[in-house]
Amino acid sequence: MLVVSKSVSFLAVLVLAAVSTSVEASSGYRVLKSCEYKGVWTKHGEWYKGDNKECYCHSSKWTKCKDVYKPEAPIKCGKADVECDYGTKLRKHEKCCDGDYCEDWVPKCNEETCCEKKKNRPTRQMQEL
Repeated sequence: MLVVSKSVSFLAVLVLAAVSTSVEASSGYRVLKSCEYKGVWTKHGEWYKGDNKECYCHSSKWTKCKDVYKPEAPIKCGKADVECDYGTKLRKHEKCCDGDYCEDWVPKCNEETCCEKKKNRPTRQMQEL
């Protein structure tokens, strides 16, 4: 008897689903559905901003996704207070001297000697132009 009731309830769900679809089709209106990501629902026609991406919800599908801009924290060079700006990184030979006297092969600490531009990443000065 339990098996029969399960199959009857399953059939009822199928019938309800068919009825709701036919109501949509017969009314002539298309129901625009929400989008879901990690348990967060976003209505059709609205933007969702996550940790790394920002996406637009269009009838239960994510579209127009783009990376979220996150400014990088400045990186300090060696023991000095020289900071590499956004869009730059520390050079591989980050050793530099922060005093009046340097050995011949060790450069003075400054942005030019410690930092280099990242590929395809504008610096803060370039963004302001």
